Amino acid sequence: MTTLFWFWTIFTICHIVDKTMAQQFPSERSISGWMLQRHVYQTILADIGLHCLPSCGTDDRCQSFNFVMSSHMCEFNDRTREAKPEDFIPDPDRYYFRKPLNRVPLGSIPELAAESCKEIKMSEEEATSGKYWLSSIKPDINECTASSPVCHVSAQCNNTLGSYRCICNPGYTYNGKRCTDINECTSSPSVCDVNAQCTNTIGSYRCACNLGYTGNGKNMRRY
Repeated sequence: MTTLFWFWTIFTICHIVDKTMAQQFPSERSISGWMLQRHVYQTILADIGLHCLPSCGTDDRCQSFNFVMSSHMCEFNDRTREAKPEDFIPDPDRYYFRKPLNRVPLGSIPELAAESCKEIKMSEEEATSGKYWLSSIKPDINECTASSPVCHVSAQCNNTLGSYRCICNPGYTYNGKRCTDINECTSSPSVCDVNAQCTNTIGSYRCACNLGYTGNGKNMRRY
């Protein structure tokens, strides 16, 4: 008996809300038992679905909303069911309502960039040829964390938007294909003191004092 009463109460409230919205906005109807998934960008609490309208109405990004009856929550969508029919699914705890007034057309502002011209045509029945905002930005992939290294073992990988850059470690230079060791012993001026011998090593060098001298090969003195 309690369950039946609860169901009847919910059904009656939904019916009243649907009827009120239909009277205020005859061109739009709330659709009980349905929702638009995957396009919710903001949620707020509200006693009834009618209270979702003011916030949605002043937000250019809001195209429609779902009202969650059990938690009294407004779920604002940045798409309509016309734009994304594949995401319009049954949900007995919600009802869907398209923004009735002053809805910003999809693709007309950067905040509402469309995925394609086809999506704009589906969303806006009166769409004509013109300039629209299209979102072509894809999630950036960090190539530097790939299982197979993209840079040479003697280079550091720096991720960039849509790509990456390899920077050779100190002591190495890029020859067009890979980082190769720089023979610093042939540089000018010499990296070692004139009274020291330079020995090239992988990625570096070593200075050894000549006989009769002491020091680190760079700063030296006789002994």
